[in-house]
Amino acid sequence: MATAQTAALTMRLECDLRHGLTEPTIAREPSGPVLSLVHGQTYLRLALSEHSLRALGLAILASIGSEG
Repeated sequence: MATAQTAALTMRLECDLRHGLTEPTIAREPSGPVLSLVHGQTYLRLALSEHSLRALGLAILASIGSEG
């Protein structure tokens, strides 16, 4: 995982995980929360700040609440 000394990395990553089941987990590591998504053989791991994790959670809840 990135450390405080590592320069910020700007990246665009596109993954289509809409087909089949995606298994999410959130690990609380000493360096901060880590979101992992597993979809078949695809494994995506994102290190987040606490604020980013909370923003993601709010976005998910807002999205679920707006389903028709």
